[in-house]
Amino acid sequence: SRLDGPAEPDAVEVLVVGAGPAGLVAGITLAGYRLRVLVVEKRSSISPLSRALAISTRSMELLRGWGLEEQVRAGAADVESRCWVTPTLASGEGREMPLGYPSDAEAAAVSPTRPAWAPQDHLEPLLLARLRTAPSATVRMGTELVDLVQEDDCVRASLRDAASGRVERVTARFVLAGDGAHSTVRDRVGIRVDGPDDLA
Repeated sequence: SRLDGPAEPDAVEVLVVGAGPAGLVAGITLAGYRLRVLVVEKRSSISPLSRALAISTRSMELLRGWGLEEQVRAGAADVESRCWVTPTLASGEGREMPLGYPSDAEAAAVSPTRPAWAPQDHLEPLLLARLRTAPSATVRMGTELVDLVQEDDCVRASLRDAASGRVERVTARFVLAGDGAHSTVRDRVGIRVDGPDDLA
């Protein structure tokens, strides 16, 4: 059922920080439940880089449910996933190593879809366009989270508009951190990272 949100006119039920694939998928999912969701992204536009490539079977099931499977596959490579371990790229020697993704036949045994190999700069525009069709969702690019304050029944967030420098305060029932490895949300609420933070 729908949450009873705070009474303030600038209130949302969920503030999603970060408009990469995780934040966009979260926003689409929350808006699908008719929750008032605000997705903010400090970049002025979505990523122009390919970045992540693999989209799992379960992720493709979600995308299929939103009517995006064909559009995702239109920008995907038609490949079976394999990893080649070799001393150098020029050596011609090496061995195949499984990546853990099912083959098309294995995926077909358990799902109506299969993994896809589409670059992030192809996937993100599709997710963003889908999110923008949701009546209960708002997306603000060029908007950076600068502070979070946890209160008894809500979170108060300070958001800075990159173009004007204006800071706006928004109240949310929940905040979702979709802002990546160097998360401002995690930093502001004091969630530690265990282990090394400089991998890959």
